[in-house]
Amino acid sequence: MPLHPDHDPAPEERYDVARPADVTALEAQLAQAEAAVRAGEFGVAAEALRATEGNPTLAGRRGILEGRLHRAQGQSDQALAAFNQAAVAAQALGQRSVQADALMQLAQEQHRHMHSREALRTLERALDIREALGDLAGTVYGRCNVALILISQGQQDQALQVLHQALDDLKESELPAPETHVRATLGMLLLQRGRFEDARGQFLSALHLAEQQGDVSSRTTLALNAGEAARQLGDLEVASTLLQDALNGARKLSNLRLQAAALHSLALVHTASGEKERAETYMHEAFRLAEQQGDVDAQIDALLGLGGSLLGRRETARAAETLSRALTLSELGLRKQKQVQAHLLLANVHEAGEPYETIWHLRRVLELQGELSSESREQQLRDVTAQLEVESAKRAAEYERELREKAEQTVQAQLAELERGRLTDHLTGLPNRLMLRAHLDQALRQGQHFSLLMLDVDQFKVLNDSYGHDDADDLLRALAGRLQQIVGPGDILARTGPDEYTLLSHLPPEDLGRRVEETLRGVALAHGSQTVPVSVSAGLAQWPEHARDGEELRRAATLALQDAQREGSVWRVYNPAQHTELGLEQALSHALAQGEFELHYQPVIDDVAGKVVSVEALLRWHSIQHGPQSPAVFIPLLERSGLIVQVGDWVLHEACRAAARWGDVRVAVNLSARQFASGDLIDTVRRALTASGLPPQQLDLEITESLMMQNPARTADLLGRLRAMGVGVLLDDFGTGYSSLSYIHHFPLTGVKIDREFVRQLDTETRARGQVIIRAVVQICGDLGLKVVAEGIETPAQRAVLREMGVSQMQGFLFARPTPGWTPRSPG
Repeated sequence: MPLHPDHDPAPEERYDVARPADVTALEAQLAQAEAAVRAGEFGVAAEALRATEGNPTLAGRRGILEGRLHRAQGQSDQALAAFNQAAVAAQALGQRSVQADALMQLAQEQHRHMHSREALRTLERALDIREALGDLAGTVYGRCNVALILISQGQQDQALQVLHQALDDLKESELPAPETHVRATLGMLLLQRGRFEDARGQFLSALHLAEQQGDVSSRTTLALNAGEAARQLGDLEVASTLLQDALNGARKLSNLRLQAAALHSLALVHTASGEKERAETYMHEAFRLAEQQGDVDAQIDALLGLGGSLLGRRETARAAETLSRALTLSELGLRKQKQVQAHLLLANVHEAGEPYETIWHLRRVLELQGELSSESREQQLRDVTAQLEVESAKRAAEYERELREKAEQTVQAQLAELERGRLTDHLTGLPNRLMLRAHLDQALRQGQHFSLLMLDVDQFKVLNDSYGHDDADDLLRALAGRLQQIVGPGDILARTGPDEYTLLSHLPPEDLGRRVEETLRGVALAHGSQTVPVSVSAGLAQWPEHARDGEELRRAATLALQDAQREGSVWRVYNPAQHTELGLEQALSHALAQGEFELHYQPVIDDVAGKVVSVEALLRWHSIQHGPQSPAVFIPLLERSGLIVQVGDWVLHEACRAAARWGDVRVAVNLSARQFASGDLIDTVRRALTASGLPPQQLDLEITESLMMQNPARTADLLGRLRAMGVGVLLDDFGTGYSSLSYIHHFPLTGVKIDREFVRQLDTETRARGQVIIRAVVQICGDLGLKVVAEGIETPAQRAVLREMGVSQMQGFLFARPTPGWTPRSPG
């Protein structure tokens, strides 16, 4: 992940401040603090800064160094405040050069906080001061910082215009430090444009200049950027060497931002080398460091990398959660290129089960690429030579025209390929799985009866291995041609797997089966002059007879296909009696109407006061047909079918009705993702309270961390409205996702429930890690006035450790198991 060096000219180069005798010693302390910050010696820097307190004439410069010290230690909020105070102090003292430096540092921090537009306005103020002072070097620095923000927002042409102005100023200044800055910025722009070789050349040139100047911090950053360019070029060995050098330098400097960036790029190198577990370890560490210092760009890059890795390992749920957070941060920060990456990865995540979600993400990719293309079409990147000279107007105009035409052709080709590749199969030309799902969803909405037929070539792997890929591909194409003969009006035939075809047909099942048998008769693989007989099996499921939705229908057809293959027959119709899982789903659809659900209640104990303070309502299902079922089995089925909203409404009303008889004991109800996403959640809660007479102050709603982060803005609004009603909100299973403790204060919560995994660790060899996390939660929640509940307590030892750490509210089998018909009583 490329970064730009923080260039902070030495005081003697920049500040024209009167130096009375009594200030000289203090300025020496500032110089010592400056050197210590650059070297990563934070304790020395802090001590030197304390020695300068009390002199108002140095307040601006001291504030800048304090801000840089906070930044280097990952204390982003404190850095922002320090730079702002430094700018105010310098303006009050008439120290315009100091004020400009403070504003530039402030803009960098604003950009890291995702306030990029505000950062650009701050830089405009700094540039006005620099130009009025005739400070060419400072003007170059300022313009480069403006260009960097524009690059991060995808506004490459505007960034190029600003860089041209910086080049003009650079020619007049003839100073090496600004040249390093310009080369580094130019490298960033070239990297963004995909010109990796040119970018690496600029970074290496800037690296050489930084080494000559003895600038260790810039040298470390530029080694990182050169390594990233080498990685993009596929030169993994060189990239690894440069990036490891950057990581070592960042650690010596104690620079968390550089460490996070180096770890991220090294993770990508290991991913390319097939070392996925090591890559994910690096990516997690990069995200932790970026989050610790509030570096949003680094967080986005780490989340995208981690999400892509999880997707590659088919952990789609975790990948979706991770990439959704990356997309949210990218949208908030107006990072269009990052939004494109997130949408493309999310399209892959949803392709298997949610085709309309995939198509929506792809459309957003097209829209964003169109926006980026239209922005760049106005003025394309001009060639800037290694000597940083702008070409003649004639040559530049010609190059611009060629580049614009090439870019337009490339974009159009990419968009066409994206659309074609996403919706059709490259081998047979048939629609692919994604297109089939879209047609299937449309057929379900129309409410017509239809059949879904899945066909599979028996022993295809053996044929492929024995006769080669070319002959096997010819077989697949020939089979596709045969099957197209039975496709009628409104039907669709798709290739949905390596040797699998799926037909959505409106023919009666008997007619369809007869045609399939005729079509598959005599299928053979041609190998030279030899023909090899091939058998094809098929499974058929009908809607609505065999399923309630598309996913169930596909699963029923798959099971019928497996039955046909097992029995050695051409085709089979799905038989519900042979497959209990779908039967379980069908039974679940009638469970609420038949009164098969009940609530069990498990109390939360205040271990200090020795009394029950609240009770969690837990859903249980005793099926008349299938007997008692585990929540781990039926809750996911409720989620998948959408019944969880209706059942969750019943749970909320039933729990409030029961709690209305408990006096001052609160009741806690878990919310599912679908409930939380429904538009009438507030009304549902209000109706449950009104119908039961339960005061809002006695109801807690429990939400999960991943649910909370799916749409942070909407979540904050909903939780705020619930809190305004008086309803409590607890963050359940805290610590199982990727969010940090700092996120707690962003949402109007009343408390958190520590995940049982951390409680379990208190009895294992990893207990030290669990204790650290629990102590941190207790401390921060105490500062924010939030209650802490630990769940899953099963042993007296866990209880004793938690109590020693300040956790008083506990829940678990040690105190009571979930029981139906619970009423308040003293804990045993």
